[in-house]
Amino acid sequence: MSNWESLINLNRSDLEQMTDMEKFEEMIKRLDNLNVNGFVFDVKSEKGVLYSTKIGFTVDKTDIIEKLIEYSREFGYDSYLWLVALKEYTLNTEYREDFINFISNFQLSKLGYSDKNYWQIDKNGKIIDEQFICPTHEGYKQYLLEVVKEIVKLPIKGIIISDYWFDSEACFCERCRQLIKRKIGVDLNKPITTKDFYLWINWKTEVISDFFKKCRDNIPRNLRLIGEIIDIDPAYGYVVGYKINTGLDISLSKYCDEVIFHIAPISGVDDESLKVITDIARYLIGSLDKEIILFFELSEKKIINTAEKMAEKCEVSRILYYLPSIEEFKKL
Repeated sequence: MSNWESLINLNRSDLEQMTDMEKFEEMIKRLDNLNVNGFVFDVKSEKGVLYSTKIGFTVDKTDIIEKLIEYSREFGYDSYLWLVALKEYTLNTEYREDFINFISNFQLSKLGYSDKNYWQIDKNGKIIDEQFICPTHEGYKQYLLEVVKEIVKLPIKGIIISDYWFDSEACFCERCRQLIKRKIGVDLNKPITTKDFYLWINWKTEVISDFFKKCRDNIPRNLRLIGEIIDIDPAYGYVVGYKINTGLDISLSKYCDEVIFHIAPISGVDDESLKVITDIARYLIGSLDKEIILFFELSEKKIINTAEKMAEKCEVSRILYYLPSIEEFKKL
């Protein structure tokens, strides 16, 4: 694959087990055929942030990220950090209450008040996802920005921002309801007109854009800001993450140096669907004046060939592979 460069994203479990250079070197040998030029390390895990922090929540103080960056540099690879923004894995663990108290105290110290309405709520009043925090929670947003300010000081090439979006149709928490009524005059307790609907869509995008803009303001220009703002998935009508549902919009690319197109798991996807995925990617790429990274889950060896062909047709120079398991990858 001489025409493309690859980035490798390890799963969080493997990342935390990569404790010495010998293990890292063994992994590199397994990836020799992928033309790897860099690694992408997740910032957060079920136990909080994975680097030496003064501001972030962590159960066990660790410098895993620093070690992995050092190993990468030793072997001549670039390092990137991935901030999965609104998703907090800790909320599904025994550390849930510790994390909630931590954020409440952080918000109290930074903003002078504490808001414990964390989760995105559906229109029936139920939590949409226990791990997914509402984009309008100001304290948590400020916490993420403080994390960004910390990690940009590490010797990295760039930061990937993902999962800062409305996880479903919208959030109906009381805070969102009040904001929508105050900002755009739409009352979600009443029937929504077509005009209201479009005002609501634009408001969601403004909420998401504000976070990306603030990240851009806090990331030095010598570092790349990479945004995952498009998912292409035939299971969900092909394009997921577009403005209507999530608040994500292609206009967010103006804050990014590169844009990730997340290609849905393609194991078992038929040729016609692959063609549609490729055509959609080419169309969207043509509307962006940005460098593009195609992102695949590497669950089967044949995906490498599919990814390369799609990159060639889309005239994309970089591919990002997520490895669900190093042990499984060894068997490919």
